[in-house]
Amino acid sequence: MSKEKRWMFGIGIAVVFILTLVFIVRQAMHAAGLSMALLFVLTNTARAAGFRERGMMREAKWMNLLAGFFVILFIVLAVMLFI
Repeated sequence: MSKEKRWMFGIGIAVVFILTLVFIVRQAMHAAGLSMALLFVLTNTARAAGFRERGMMREAKWMNLLAGFFVILFIVLAVMLFI
């Protein structure tokens, strides 16, 4: 992963983390769960890229599958929250 892409993932993770904390403090648990799912998508995708760089293909595959699971969870929570 390039340095710019790594920075973008880091900034995205930091922003979503702060957003999650704000939702928790405001006791907006539905929105906190939604932002936590997005946080897990970002962190697992970044970890998968790191594993792939180091040649750990099996671990990268698992991290991508886990990120996919959290994408599905994010979509389900978003639909539940906005309908």
